[in-house]
Formats: sequence, structure tokens, C-alpha cells
Amino acid sequence: MQKIKDTIYYAASDIVNFLECEHLTALDLINLKTPLPQAEDDDEAILYQQKGIAHEGAYVDHLRSSVSCLADVSGCRDDLDAAAAATQDAMRAGADIIYQAALREGCFIGHADFLRRVAIPSRLGNFSYEVIDTKLARSAKAAYLIQLCFYSELVAHLQGRDPVMMHIVLGDRREVSYRHADYSRYYGFLKQRFSARVNSSASETYPDPCDRCDYCRWRNLCEDRRLRDDHLSQVANITRPQIRKLNEHGVATLESLARLPENE
Repeated sequence: MQKIKDTIYYAASDIVNFLECEHLTALDLINLKTPLPQAEDDDEAILYQQKGIAHEGAYVDHLRSSVSCLADVSGCRDDLDAAAAATQDAMRAGADIIYQAALREGCFIGHADFLRRVAIPSRLGNFSYEVIDTKLARSAKAAYLIQLCFYSELVAHLQGRDPVMMHIVLGDRREVSYRHADYSRYYGFLKQRFSARVNSSASETYPDPCDRCDYCRWRNLCEDRRLRDDHLSQVANITRPQIRKLNEHGVATLESLARLPENE
């Protein structure tokens, strides 16, 4: 999420973040008003980002040699208005592929890796566009499908119809495809929940450990909070269900756990 003048704009990653950890969304919102200290990316994260860029670049090269018209919008990425206008121009012109398409509707903005022209009529003419995203992983994840739904919804706003399919090019160069209609309803509910959260003064969230922690930019803040609170997550190999069960019996800290009789 980012604030431009007086408007907060949300990206696909913000909805994915909300799905994985609501506390992450809460900290992102705080950061817009009062900048928070961020954890630095480690060498592994930087290497992964570099490999992801290389994977995307290799696919761009493949497309350049296989289609007659590839519209590259990446040069306008720092200017949202220019990038969005260039994307719409390329869609109206019927480019075979649009690279780094800038999509916007209200407070939601996104940069889809690729839009591919398909022979399905739309408001644009006797064609329409579907989204392709590149990912290093060898199999699709739920987060990827949320991102595809996010971009597909923004594409639908521009072309007057939902894309039929959405696609991922995986790390081994396989392309896997999904019916947009199979996932759009769930995405719609998730987006409603996200919108309600960011537009309300919701109650405080807590930094419970989750799968996102290892590569979250706020991980240091959350770790410090759990240390101060003597949180049960510091017990080796403890699971979230076990923590919940202990909490239900009034055990919420390491100290209270240590005081339990051995037979309980």
C-alpha cells in the first residue's frame, strides 16, 4: 500500500498480506502515518528476488521472439498515470502482449506481469485480454491465485468483461491455467473483508507467529513484542493449536507455563 497525496492505494500484495496475517496489514497502515523500522532483506531473499527478475526477463525475451506486437509499459512504471494510459492505449490497439500492464480502479492499483490477447470478444473489439504472472515456484500457491484474480478484476473493468482464464508461468517454464470464475467469488469475499478492515478503526491485532514471519519486513517488531509479552511461541516446536488450547486454560506466558504442575 502507498499514500499518494491524500489517497491510499492498495495492491494485490496487500490483499495477499491480509489473507496471511491481519497484523501485517495493521502495521502497514500504521507505517503510512508513522514510519516503522523495517527488517533488512537477507542474502537469500535478495537472491530470490534476483532470480525472479531473471525468470521474468527470460519470458519477456521468449515472447518478443514469438509474437508480432509486444507493448512494453515498464518504462512508465514510476508514473502511474502515464503507465495506466499507455496500458489502455495498448489494449485498444490490440497488442498481442502487454508487458508490465498498469491497471487501476478506484483505490486499487496493480502492475500485471503480462496481458495476453485472446480471441474472445469484449468492449475492445473481437478480442480481450487475460493475465499471465511469472513465478519461480514449481507449483501454484493460493497467494498466486489471489493476485491473478486481483489483476483479472482490473482488466475486466477496462475491457467490459471478465477474463475467462488466468495463467502462471512457473519456474520450470510450464504454464498452468485456471478458470477465473472458479476463484472470483472467494476473491470477492476476501476483498470485501480487506476493504472493511482498512476502512475501519478495528480492534488491535496481535503478532501471532505465522508462515509469513520469516520474510516479513516487520518481523523484528513482532519478535520484540512477543519477547516483551513472554509469549508461548518461544517454546520450541509448539504449534498454534497448542497455544490456543493453553490460552483457553489461562496459560498465556512462559512463566505461567513453567508454574504448571508436572502432571497437568
